[in-house]
Formats: sequence, C-alpha cells, structure tokens
Amino acid sequence: MTWERRLLLDEATQSSDDTVFRHTLPRAGLLSGMLLRIRATNGSTAGEEHLVDAIDRIEIVADGSNFLFSLEGVELYRWACVIAKKHPTQIWNEAADAVQMLTLPILFGRSIGDKEFSLDLSQYRDVELRITYSPTISVTTFVTGTMEFSLIAFINDSGAPPGPRSGWLRTTQVFAFTSAASGEETIEM
Repeated sequence: MTWERRLLLDEATQSSDDTVFRHTLPRAGLLSGMLLRIRATNGSTAGEEHLVDAIDRIEIVADGSNFLFSLEGVELYRWACVIAKKHPTQIWNEAADAVQMLTLPILFGRSIGDKEFSLDLSQYRDVELRITYSPTISVTTFVTGTMEFSLIAFINDSGAPPGPRSGWLRTTQVFAFTSAASGEETIEM
C-alpha cells in the first residue's frame, strides 16, 4: 500500500479579505498529511507584510466541533521549521505587485508518508479544513481579493494501512501567550 498524492484544492482565489475559508476533506481513507500553499499579491508600492502574518489560524475540524489540528499561522510556520530543519518553501518578495507564496505542512504523523501514524477519515461524518485569514490591505502590504489557497493531500484509500498503524498525532494550540501591561498572566496546566 502506498500514499497517493492528491490535489484537493487548486489555486482557489478568495474574494473576501477577512473571513474563514472552509473546504470539506474526503470522507474515507487514511490521511498522512497535507501541504497548504498560500499565495497573495503585494500592494502597488511594496509588500511589507510576510504572508504568514495574514493567516490567523489553520484548523482541521471533524463533526463540527472536534478539533483534530489547530494552530496559528506563525506557530505552524515554526513547527514547519523544526520538522524540516529549514524554513518551509516560500517566495518572500517585498517588491511592488509581486506574488508571495508559502507552503505549510499539516501532519497527522511524524512526517508525510509515516507508515505508523495517520488520520482515519472514515471515523468521522465530515472533516473540514478551516483557514481564518485577515491580510492587511493597503498599497504597502497586500492587494484586496488576491488570497489564494491550494491543498495537496497524501492519502491512502485502498482500505489497508501501509504498515502497522498506531493511530494519529493531534497538533493543537493549548494557549496563546500575550504579555499584558499589568504583568504576565499565570496559566495552570
């Protein structure tokens, strides 16, 4: 059994500049991971904002409220750096009217193609990708209506796992820390 590379979403341009994009994932198969490619066009005079700052949160939600994956864009970027031991694939260009591109991994195992860990999509009624985004729109950041998403899934829907399966790895943010003017907040785990 092998992992099939499947294009689920191809350059879907978003007309809104501040919303939650939703895309339904397949209802069956073992999902090893996905690559989310994000693109946007810089403003007419410059591109002073990095594309990852325009992504507020990326989530995989099952059955409406079961968060299987949930990270802020910056945190997912940092996870990608740790996993790959280098920065994720990106085009970061601050020139006027240039297109920025960033590819972020969404993993349910230790890496794409992990034979031991993968998400069994058939265990849920529906599984949905949600991307909350809000790029700054101006002549020095991004042009309105140019946010674009592509999604490549690595899936095995042959019915048998590619190896001895142990489950899947959940990646979710427990708490986002922000220092306050009145002092630091103490959080009990």
